[in-house]
Amino acid sequence: MTNAISEEKIRNIVKNEIKSALEEFLMRMKLEFLPYVSKKEQKEIENLYEKDLVKNDEEDIAVSRKLKL
Repeated sequence: MTNAISEEKIRNIVKNEIKSALEEFLMRMKLEFLPYVSKKEQKEIENLYEKDLVKNDEEDIAVSRKLKL
C-alpha cells in the first residue's frame, strides 16, 4: 500500500514537471515564429488603427507573460 501511494505521488510530480516543461517549450517556439516589429513599424500600425485601439493600454493587452530566456 505504501508503494502505491508513493508511486502515485511520483507520477503526479513527473506529470506536472513534464506539463510545465512542455508549456515553456511551446511558448518559446511560439515566440520564435513571431515576426519582429520595429518601433517604426509599431508606430505605423498604431497610427493606422488608432481609432480601433482602446484608450486604456491595460485593456488592449490580451495576454502578458514574463519569460526567462
